[in-house]
Amino acid sequence: MGELRDRMEGDLLLRGVAEVTRKEYLRCARAFAAHYRISPADLGAKEVRDYLLRLGTRRSGYRRSRLSAPLPDT
Repeated sequence: MGELRDRMEGDLLLRGVAEVTRKEYLRCARAFAAHYRISPADLGAKEVRDYLLRLGTRRSGYRRSRLSAPLPDT
């Protein structure tokens, strides 16, 4: 992810996100990129939604309330 990862980490730092949370967000971004095997910069809202649905069917305890904002219509 390189440049995109660095930008994401910088944005999280500017927002004052705790180090543990930053690491977890970056881990999730890596998992998302690994799932599709392409850069997240080349993915859109549809892929994010599909990935979240996939997680919801695979992980127990996943709740919609964990999403911080509604996804845009695709």
